Amino acid sequence: MPFAHVAAELEKRFVVVHWDQRGAGKSYSPLIPANLMNIKQFVVDTLELTDLLRARFNQRRILLGAHSWGSMIAALAVAQAPERFRAYLTVSQAANAPASERLMYRWALDKAAEKGNEKAISELKKIGEPPYERFADYNKMTGWIERFSSEEHRSITRWHFIRLALESPFYSWADLLRIPLGARFSFSRLWREAFYDTDLLKQAPRLDVPVFFFLGRHDHTATASAAMAERYFEALDVPRGKRLIWFENSGHWPQLEEPERFEEEMSRAADQALKGMN
Repeated sequence: MPFAHVAAELEKRFVVVHWDQRGAGKSYSPLIPANLMNIKQFVVDTLELTDLLRARFNQRRILLGAHSWGSMIAALAVAQAPERFRAYLTVSQAANAPASERLMYRWALDKAAEKGNEKAISELKKIGEPPYERFADYNKMTGWIERFSSEEHRSITRWHFIRLALESPFYSWADLLRIPLGARFSFSRLWREAFYDTDLLKQAPRLDVPVFFFLGRHDHTATASAAMAERYFEALDVPRGKRLIWFENSGHWPQLEEPERFEEEMSRAADQALKGMN
């Protein structure tokens, strides 16, 4: 929600709802029971919010959008209740974190060989392919991934995120403080299930609504890479049609890195879905 204002142009044509999920941002509270911080509950939350919006706006079906880790929840919700949705529009889709990590490890090793970086080759071969038991090994791998990725694409900096959040008309200073608190709270309760126990290729192999993937060409995020998202897209059974839109100048955040084109492509996809893809 602190970045909602970046895509404000979409609100001129659509009713756009941004949601801080349970335990995040405005929805953060340290009193949330630990047994309610799980993917099954988040899917229930998504469907309850969907039903509230369907009733409020008198719509039988709505469009569902998601980004990164949230796309795991969204895809599972669509797979469970496709009758509630007109289409699924996903940005930087996550699918299987361990498989994505292995793809990115091999990508980093190939880049190291291509550049003749003996130090990178030695360190990557020493730690071997993920998953890792030591967090230090994971950090070693992601460090090389980020270094090689930054050489071909300059990603959004932490200060850019902070500036956007400070410009948000929807967040108070108290809300801004909830962001890191909620992130730490949620990650500590969800990381194992989200990153190692979820495989959408098995849990959501078919989606019975039109599907649009928005991917940044330079997204080398270890747990949700564009390479893994593309693999999921290709394997996904979508009887009503699917479309992949590449953002050639973006990494993990095309909605922030190429906002004007993102709004255009999102509007085009929404129009196509509303008119009936097939």
